[in-house]
Amino acid sequence: MRRLAVALLAALIVIPVVLAVPAAAGVTGMTPQQAVNEGAAQAADAQGVTTYAAVVDRRTGTVVGKTDNADTQVASESLVKVLLAAYYLVKYNGDLPENISSDLHTMIVESDDALCSAYWTNAAVPAMAERFDLEGVALADDPGHWGATKVTAIGMAEFLYRMSKDKVVGPWLVATMTESHDHGSDGFDQNFGFNALDGAASKQGWGSDNDWHEQQNAVHSIGLTTNYAAAVLQTGSSGVYKSMRPLATVTAQLIADSTPPAVPTPTKIPPSTKTPTTTKSRTPTSPSSPSEQPGVGGSTSWWARAVEF
Repeated sequence: MRRLAVALLAALIVIPVVLAVPAAAGVTGMTPQQAVNEGAAQAADAQGVTTYAAVVDRRTGTVVGKTDNADTQVASESLVKVLLAAYYLVKYNGDLPENISSDLHTMIVESDDALCSAYWTNAAVPAMAERFDLEGVALADDPGHWGATKVTAIGMAEFLYRMSKDKVVGPWLVATMTESHDHGSDGFDQNFGFNALDGAASKQGWGSDNDWHEQQNAVHSIGLTTNYAAAVLQTGSSGVYKSMRPLATVTAQLIADSTPPAVPTPTKIPPSTKTPTTTKSRTPTSPSSPSEQPGVGGSTSWWARAVEF
């Protein structure tokens, strides 16, 4: 009986529970540019880390935030794996054979280096740079050294945006990036940057292939959030390698929580109130010389240009 009374008393005790509420877009009150500036400043002040960042508005395709060095080339590390996967998606017109789909999925979500090496082709990076018109994305000086592929923050943000709109590449790659694991196949903790944010599609990269820079160590994160396609690339000295991950997460979170700029409403041109005037019809004469013919010798008339376009 005593046990029953204790049980009933325990059932009446209400324990307060604090629920974690996800941050709403725009919670910081910052613009994307302010978010980029703040994240880069925090990384520089804390550890001397250099941040290269770019943010594209997913509604308009407009660059809405970037660091001054967003067009500086750095080593891609494992970010190149999304370009490699995109190459095979284009090659198979979006319908990957089951074994290749499985391998490339593992290569992305676990950042598997062995699979990247097995599927590597020097044709992938130039082909995807051309298809998506990517700024500053190119093969390494030693093309087979895939980790040293040259990328820029603006180029990778452009890739994410344009890829997400591509019917051949987007469906498979966005879905796969959304499933990125917390740890890589080598055990490395890749739960940082955009991968640490709920709902983001992301890819991370890390390594020491940035050998043409004073800061050779790199920790990168690219991601698609509700509002943005963004890249946060970082370089630093060996002493701050591990601490670069939380700094990437800070910048990614600031970007995700920033307020998107307003999209201008298209202005409708009111119809003219003037009474149309009647013009006399004129039968066109046949061109009698090359200079009178559209597109031959002289200037092309507006109607000829319209037909040609």
